[in-house]
This record gives sequence, structure tokens and C-alpha cells, in this order.
Amino acid sequence: MIPYHNKPALFGYYFAVFSLIPCFGLPLGITAVVLGAMGMRKHREDPSIKGKGHALTALILGGITTLVWGVLLVLTIVGIAAEG
Repeated sequence: MIPYHNKPALFGYYFAVFSLIPCFGLPLGITAVVLGAMGMRKHREDPSIKGKGHALTALILGGITTLVWGVLLVLTIVGIAAEG
């Protein structure tokens, strides 16, 4: 069940889950998307290597958290700039 032979998918999955943590979410989300894409490519090249679900989770959850944390960062910067 755990894709030991598809390390990018596995690590991307963990990075995506940990990207839900505030302050660390943006860099971890970006990393999850990159690793998820690498894991999907590795699975596509050799379908006997498992990890498609982990890679897909990394892509989707990492993409969502990257978008959310990115928007919050921009809104925070704009709010601080508007005060000053």
C-alpha cells in the first residue's frame, strides 16, 4: 500500500499533508506539487511502480494549500502596505 519504490510520490504526499500547517504551508505546498508531478511521471513511465494515489493527493492538496497560503500572504502584504 505504501509506495516504497516511488519516493517522490510518498514524500510529496507527506509534504502536502504538512503544508496544512500555518507559516510552513507555502513552501511545503510548492514542494508537494513538484514531488507529486515527479511521482506521477515515475508511475507513468513504469506502471508497476505504485504511488499514483499518493502523487495525485500531493498534486491536489499541495496545489490547494499553495493557492490558499499564497493568497493569504498577498492579502497580508497588501493590508500592511495599506496601513502605512
